[in-house]
Amino acid sequence: TLNAILGCDIEIEPSEWYMRIQLEPGVYGTWQSLGWHQVNMPGVAAFTNIVNEDFQWFIALRADIFQFFPVIPIPGIRWQFAENWLLNGSAPKPTIDWKATDELTVFVGGDILNANVRLADSNPEALGNRSLAGALVNYFEARIGAGVTWEVHPNLSLQAEGGSLVWRTYDFIRLNDHVTSTMAPYFQVAIRGQF
Repeated sequence: TLNAILGCDIEIEPSEWYMRIQLEPGVYGTWQSLGWHQVNMPGVAAFTNIVNEDFQWFIALRADIFQFFPVIPIPGIRWQFAENWLLNGSAPKPTIDWKATDELTVFVGGDILNANVRLADSNPEALGNRSLAGALVNYFEARIGAGVTWEVHPNLSLQAEGGSLVWRTYDFIRLNDHVTSTMAPYFQVAIRGQF
């Protein structure tokens, strides 16, 4: 998969209502036989209501023509319930955050990874007696874990986290079949930048 994330935030009503529009155009498939049938542009439209400086809620609509359900509603909240503590109840990564210092945040929570890709038309693999050539695959993974984020610069942070992968499935929609895996540990390090 090779994609870009393009978005903009719009203030609808000053200090109270905001809207975010995000598009993720890209090639969602293998590099063996690239074609237009692998091009997709999932998107999100989210509306946020800021109740006060400690609490906000939102509703988002995610659209993806490669999904079994092309449009999915996603609700969420963001609540700073105590000094240095934040409940971030939003998909795909709900967490409880503790701000240990101005630069260091410790978190615990979950993570949902989802991708929809199309296999190459020339794919020789088979599932049972059915060909996987050109098949659309929905990949879904759910994790639980903990980690730490270090803000190196106001626009740059380093993040390390680890935990357990609790559910992973590859759903072959056209073939009406799926493959699942068992629990496994995970660890990842990421650099995140904002411009």
